[in-house]
Amino acid sequence: MGHELAHTILDHAEQDMNNMAAAAVVQLMVLSLLDPTGLGTLLFELFGVGSLVSKYAFLLPAKRCSESEADALGLTLVAKARFNPKQAVGFFDKLHALEEKHNAGGVRVCCEGITTVD
Repeated sequence: MGHELAHTILDHAEQDMNNMAAAAVVQLMVLSLLDPTGLGTLLFELFGVGSLVSKYAFLLPAKRCSESEADALGLTLVAKARFNPKQAVGFFDKLHALEEKHNAGGVRVCCEGITTVD
């Protein structure tokens, strides 16, 4: 919970949107300089190369930084709340048992919240 709260406090959702917009602008500028006709750019985008380049060159490194920030602040928040980390083991054991119980129905509980697996 501390980790997710830290994402909100640090405004990572807005930062992610800004990073995506900046990556798109940079991509458009580079492609317009390298390919004034637009034919190469069309092929570049049709085959998804542009999204892969921006994802691995810009977006994922920024996301890793955001996750590290949220980890650090989340630990601080949890420590200030006087949370006993030894109790987390039992909590995650119960969560895992719940996931195993509902696994046949295609429900995944651990790691990323409750989602359906399709």
